[in-house]
Amino acid sequence: MKALFILFLFLINTGFSQEIEDILKSRKFVLEAQKITDDGGLANPANRKLCFVMLDSSEIIVQWVANCDNNGLGGITMRGEITSFEIKKQKIKKETQYSISLNCKMDDGRVNGDMDIEIYSKSHANAILKNKTSSIFVPKEMKILGKIVSLESSNVKIGSN
Repeated sequence: MKALFILFLFLINTGFSQEIEDILKSRKFVLEAQKITDDGGLANPANRKLCFVMLDSSEIIVQWVANCDNNGLGGITMRGEITSFEIKKQKIKKETQYSISLNCKMDDGRVNGDMDIEIYSKSHANAILKNKTSSIFVPKEMKILGKIVSLESSNVKIGSN
């Protein structure tokens, strides 16, 4: 019975890793935020339906709730294109971790940023968006802690521009 249980756990971990790998390679996924930290170190809990990073092939949408309202949902919505994308996979102990580095231009070119996403066990992820341009609405650095889900299974609400 114990050997069967260990085999079951192994199959769950293996399948889970392959599922995440497939989602990442398709470049169709959403990091649904649970917490967002701005460059001043202020951490705020986030609503995963309203705060997220969405990748759909070469397109990216970054949305979060802020103290202003320009998207109809009480926050900021930036749309843009991914100009570079790289995935690295590594094993740490018994866990598989993925690192994604991407560069993107959003908000009609007014925001040029680098984003690093680290994905840990059970699809938990941490993303850091570094804004290389000056913007009143976008902090120089934003950290997003959340969970990676496939684009098809996500229920995020996208605000208007």
